[in-house]
Amino acid sequence: VCAYLAVRCNLVLPDRSDEFLLSTEFGLYCLSTFTCLFSFNFQNSTEEKFIGYTEEAMKIADVFNKNTYYLEEQKRTLENSMQYISETMKIVDPQVRVFSTKTGSSDHPGILVCSAYSFYPKLLTLTWFRNEEEVTSGVTFTDEMSNGNWLYQKHSYLEYTPTAADHISCMVEHASLRTPKLYPWENFPESRRNKLIVGTGGLLLGLAFIIVGVVYYIKHMRGENGLQGAKGLCTHLPFVTTCP
Repeated sequence: VCAYLAVRCNLVLPDRSDEFLLSTEFGLYCLSTFTCLFSFNFQNSTEEKFIGYTEEAMKIADVFNKNTYYLEEQKRTLENSMQYISETMKIVDPQVRVFSTKTGSSDHPGILVCSAYSFYPKLLTLTWFRNEEEVTSGVTFTDEMSNGNWLYQKHSYLEYTPTAADHISCMVEHASLRTPKLYPWENFPESRRNKLIVGTGGLLLGLAFIIVGVVYYIKHMRGENGLQGAKGLCTHLPFVTTCP
């Protein structure tokens, strides 16, 4: 006679369901290969008790459920397990960046890179689109790479010849996203962007100095006009002995 015990955990991510199932399968086989005993026993976090789904399992579940000490001990174990699962299986949104880089090849002037960083769980899909049509040629990608802290990163590369009419985007599919999300590539060189930022900053700074100068000039003119008016009034008042 031989026997076996198999334990299987069935769970869903925290944002899908709060139910945790611990399935324990008992099997006892005779030498004749016929099954002498076969049963399933479930501990259900919603019911907070053991539930059997065969006649034999119901008997075992009834014994477990009558043992209040064992039942409370299993509840504490289940709570600790759920806390650990919620911490280690927490969904983390990917941080996505789409940018271009140059290559030394004259046939392919540049490569677009779609990078997804710091996401969990591991499975993530990156898809390129050009003018709302999926691009499959000239595409390479890496596997999901671990950061060593339960988070992952993945990169996809698209060889391209840029044109002004093209609208290129990278679509990201991940468990943290309710629907796939598109990240467009902004066809604007970083050097030009930096020059524009510096130029805009200088223009705003110059405009601020001009505004300060105009305000000072207006206040100064108002002050002089007020002083001259006071002196004129003083000459027409005989009882005033001192003037500003």
